[in-house]
Amino acid sequence: MLLFDKLLDWLKLFDHDKKSRDWFERQPLPPVAFPRIRTVEKPPRNEEVEESTLYAVVAANKPKWVLFRCPCGCNSVITLSLQQVHRPHWSIRESQNGRPVLYPSVWRDVDCMSHFWIMDGRVYWCGNAGTPPHLNL
Repeated sequence: MLLFDKLLDWLKLFDHDKKSRDWFERQPLPPVAFPRIRTVEKPPRNEEVEESTLYAVVAANKPKWVLFRCPCGCNSVITLSLQQVHRPHWSIRESQNGRPVLYPSVWRDVDCMSHFWIMDGRVYWCGNAGTPPHLNL
């Protein structure tokens, strides 16, 4: 079992929201990459996605998608499902400062292979960024 899988299993044993928040609070603060969540009813076209903007697509009061440009600088637009019927899916909320918190981490399996968390609008890079994720399909 890969170290990443062991970490995920360990996180499932605990209140991951509190445990991950505690871990992030002990880390040096990176700059704010996403100062706010822009809620829209329909997704913007890729060429309309602005840098440093995280879009939450919410239709009929139901979260659908989150879109943003990859923070590594590759300029790719990342689209993640917020719908629980999809696998995988993410959740988004505002921090106490009104900035985005995205859970779980994002690990791209194409192009730049970036792996990161977004907490309080800040990007926390994982040490294995640049390597393909282990996928259990």
